[in-house]
Amino acid sequence: MTEIVSLDPYFDDEDPGNFIVRPSAHINHPYSLSILSNDNNIYHFQICQISNKYTLEPFETADLLTRERFSSLSLFLEYYSTNPIKFNDNNDKKHSIILQLYSIIEITRL
Repeated sequence: MTEIVSLDPYFDDEDPGNFIVRPSAHINHPYSLSILSNDNNIYHFQICQISNKYTLEPFETADLLTRERFSSLSLFLEYYSTNPIKFNDNNDKKHSIILQLYSIIEITRL
């Protein structure tokens, strides 16, 4: 069964670099990454796990121009919060997006 996830509520403030990481149904691609670009399009990528290393793979027709490997998902996100994900879209338009990390506020129930 395929679960459809609407990303619109997560990108309401329209800041380029906003992203969401979500579980994937694929064994070799444990996570999916969706990123809001400067032109207000949302691009989707697969986060692959190969030999216990995480790397970024295109989900649709985007052509990645850079590819790094990381020992943890945290290191993956930290790297791409200071180094851009560079890719060409299906129209051969070049994109360069830096993930926007925000402080996490812990919320507890009273």
